[in-house]
Amino acid sequence: MRKVSWLGLVSVLCAGPAWGIDSVRLVKDIQDGAIADSVGSQFCEYNGLAYFACDAPGTGSALWVTDGTAGGTHPVPLTRGVRFADGPSLLRSTILFRADIEGKGTELGGYDPDSQTTRLIKDISPGPGGSYPNSLIRAGGLCYFLATRPDTGYEFWRTDGTEAGTWLVGDLNPGPTSTSYFFATMVPLGNRLIAFVNDGAGHGTEPCMIDGVSGGAYLLRDVVPGSGSYNPAYSQFRPLGVGIGTHVLFIAGSSSQPYEVWVSDGTPEGTVPLTHPPATGTTSPRSLVSVGERAYFIARTGTSTVDQLLSSNGTPEGTFVVDLGSGAPPASAITSMVEFGGELGITVSSNHNWRGFWLSDLTPANTRLISVEALGGRPFENQPPGLTYFVSSTSATGSELWVSDHTAAGTHLAADVLPGPESAFTGVYFILPGGVLGFASARLGDSLVFAP
Repeated sequence: MRKVSWLGLVSVLCAGPAWGIDSVRLVKDIQDGAIADSVGSQFCEYNGLAYFACDAPGTGSALWVTDGTAGGTHPVPLTRGVRFADGPSLLRSTILFRADIEGKGTELGGYDPDSQTTRLIKDISPGPGGSYPNSLIRAGGLCYFLATRPDTGYEFWRTDGTEAGTWLVGDLNPGPTSTSYFFATMVPLGNRLIAFVNDGAGHGTEPCMIDGVSGGAYLLRDVVPGSGSYNPAYSQFRPLGVGIGTHVLFIAGSSSQPYEVWVSDGTPEGTVPLTHPPATGTTSPRSLVSVGERAYFIARTGTSTVDQLLSSNGTPEGTFVVDLGSGAPPASAITSMVEFGGELGITVSSNHNWRGFWLSDLTPANTRLISVEALGGRPFENQPPGLTYFVSSTSATGSELWVSDHTAAGTHLAADVLPGPESAFTGVYFILPGGVLGFASARLGDSLVFAP
């Protein structure tokens, strides 16, 4: 038995108002039988093509492109002396990536799909060593990343895709010592970024503003005063930060300080607990998620010891308890929540009385159970109209592709690519214009055929 990585596509064809799976097929055995995973964790789409990172025999780490066909799936030819190292991230019409550049080390590179040219965005750390940019995240019309120089260590930079528009936002931890950060807790706020970092000034890990518009990086609030750190607890609360219009909500606390929901408008004075005083606010918050311009989370209010579902627009007066009615699972039974095609998706996995995946438009009349098999899953981006595709795992099928029209009758397994409990969808997924859903998958076995 050998481990093989694949790039596969699911053709999702439209026939009038009905969408469905037309075929599942192998596009390319990228590893060509090699024993390794090949496809990276990030795709970006531009003009109907998907670009992704891939480590394959003969090419090593490279930027690849696919149009959904075997012939159209290949490495992207880069300028001589430039080698793809990691990424990619799309900013306007430029694909940004970490590039190994001859004579300059590892720096920020850019590929222009229209002209099929490659360029150095900026030589951040001149000389052969390089700045090793990483953790690229887009915020509005800018892309933020971490890069290192001998005089600053790793700090936050911004780029608009040009050399002149690429500069150090601020040296949060002054001098050659690097700022430590949690990539999972970087949250865009317009063209700026809120990140949870340790600035080395005795504050511990706390929320900071990374302002690539006006310039500057600074502490927003010492949530846990002194050297104690705000504990991101990212394995328990996901997503941590939820952007709502001009505000970001996040859950903060530590082993010595109760967890609360906080709100920030990107200013120190506007970074406060969601309600005041804390004694009449919310405690034990979890499962923070945004749907449209509102956030939803589970917490206990006032002196109550009972979990409740709350909705918030980021203001105390706009935060209230949501009553889904007696036919919906109580908040204490909810395992997790997710935005699902414009509605609130609710997973109950351990309470047998309410077990299943529920959808709600936040009214009792339209809160309904849509599946007792697929217990939720984060949907893909760029969904076709009227349907939501997502990956969910069951004991009978493993992780496979599901589809929902937001009704119980219309929620079902879309394609059991690997029949039985073996999981096909173990990699990353994307939907291209025209209804083609692509995925990377690693499986155990000698061969795999995707039959139309």
